[in-house]
Amino acid sequence: MKKLLGILVLCLFLIPPSWADDIRDFQIEGMSIKDSALNFFSKSLIEKNSKDVYSDKKFTVVQNNKLSFFETYDAVDYHFMTNDPNYIIYSIAGILFYDNNVDDCYVKMDEIANELRIVFKNTPSSIKKTKKHRADNTGKSTYTYVRWKLPSGYAVVTCYNYSKEMNSQNHLEVAFDTNELYKWLATNPY
Repeated sequence: MKKLLGILVLCLFLIPPSWADDIRDFQIEGMSIKDSALNFFSKSLIEKNSKDVYSDKKFTVVQNNKLSFFETYDAVDYHFMTNDPNYIIYSIAGILFYDNNVDDCYVKMDEIANELRIVFKNTPSSIKKTKKHRADNTGKSTYTYVRWKLPSGYAVVTCYNYSKEMNSQNHLEVAFDTNELYKWLATNPY
């Protein structure tokens, strides 16, 4: 049976740290790494919400905003291998939008990061880092993150602060990524 970490808007429910060694043990809105997206979404909804944001087509990202069964997040993003007929999830992220005040995003990010430090007490987090978003040619968009490298992948909490030119929503992301997906993203597939 899968263990559950329900990351709520105001707090986190913790699982014992000794269990926190496999990113498949965590759920976002009931979904986990290596689940089939078809268990939660119809094929037509997956295709409708797929985004073409990468020049490298190995993976496809899907963004589902404000679906009726979401209890915690405004949106859930996930990646699957582009030609996979089973739509197996390689990355899952819960999203909270911060359109009006990105400073609130950073406060929430710190709260969640502190809770995850307890869950991953035997795995040090990265220091909080801010970088320019590679998809913004103006160099004005940034993301700030804290990351944990686990044996089966990564846990990452990130605030995205987009420039007006990007025409995107500022948001907080709590993500669990497989090693394969994380390494692929590091190659700058944009």
